[in-house]
Amino acid sequence: MDTAVRTAMTTPLIDHYRSLEQACQRMLASAHAARWSDVDACRQACIPMIAQLKRAARTTSLTEDEQIERLQLMRRIVQMEGEVRRLSSPTDDWLARMFIRQARSA
Repeated sequence: MDTAVRTAMTTPLIDHYRSLEQACQRMLASAHAARWSDVDACRQACIPMIAQLKRAARTTSLTEDEQIERLQLMRRIVQMEGEVRRLSSPTDDWLARMFIRQARSA
């Protein structure tokens, strides 16, 4: 389906997920550039977006295609958040690798 047509046909709930994804993209770009104050500002901006998303989810039913898109959006959002966390805490990543190696050798 054409993106413009798909956009026009989606619910506000999907639009909320898309907005959150865009905010996460900005947050990830800021993390890659080590602009941590911008990362924090993006995180703060996401708080009301998530609240709106939760409210919209309570009253919105999605078509099968919208459910698939919602899951794809959520997957990308979670992946971006994980990458931001990894970039902001490289020591945590190092510790995780160390414990994985120890577990494999045990």
